[in-house]
This record gives sequence, C-alpha cells and structure tokens, in this order.
Amino acid sequence: MKDILLQKVKSAFSEIVEKYRLEVKEVDKNFIILVGSSYAIGVLLDKDGLAYMYYDFSAPIKKGYNLGLFLIQKRRDQLVFGVDDRSRSPVDEYLSHNLSIFANQLFSAGKDILRGEKSWINNYQWPSVTVNDEVLSALLCAKQQFKATK
Repeated sequence: MKDILLQKVKSAFSEIVEKYRLEVKEVDKNFIILVGSSYAIGVLLDKDGLAYMYYDFSAPIKKGYNLGLFLIQKRRDQLVFGVDDRSRSPVDEYLSHNLSIFANQLFSAGKDILRGEKSWINNYQWPSVTVNDEVLSALLCAKQQFKATK
C-alpha cells in the first residue's frame, strides 16, 4: 500500500498536471499536493475519505479552502453527476474512481482556479482551514522547489 495515493493522484490528475504545469509532491502517505506557481491543491486521505484543499501562496496568512465543497455549492451547474457508490470497493479501486471523478470535475468547472486566478475566493462562504505548522512547512518547501525547477 506504500505510495498508493501518490500513484493514484499522478494517474488521475495527469492531464491537469501537464496542462497547468503542476508538480506532484508527497507530504506523507495520506497527503499529496499539486503545486503551481501561486497555489497548491492538497489531496488528503483520512478515515472519512478524500478531501481536496486549495492553498493560496500569495496570501499573507496561509489558509486551506475546501475545493470540493466550493465546486459543488458554487459551480454545480458545470459539474457532471452520476450515481456510482464505490464506498465498499477495495481501497485501490475507491481511490482511482474518486480521484478521477474529482480531477474531471476540477478540469471542467475549475479552469480559472487551475490557471491561478484568485477571484473565486471572494465567493467562498465557508470557514477556511487554519494551516498547521507541518502543512505550512510542506507548502513552503514545495513552493521553493517549484520555483527552483522553473
């Protein structure tokens, strides 16, 4: 099971990574970040499933924004829904399926977000997540590494 999330994220988000020139970094086995020049998207796996967080590098105080919640609440009309419950599937299949669905939704309804535009944050109505020291350190390190390779 080692690195399964990393492998699945790379596979599901390959088109987004290539088109928007993102880098994929593993923070730990349950936390992967897609790093761009001005933001990162965190993919987190915990006992409740997958979560997708957006981190704005340009903000003076780093916060996490629930990207999945935003897309469902504010861009529902641009999303494609289907009924296919994989919650009882093996973890490998569950991850592949759910990561692919979210990547497709983000690609279709979040092109502005992927381009690095920030205006959508003004429409974010939910509490943001405080970034802990471990995540902040990983984000800052990933940002520096991204700049060094470009």
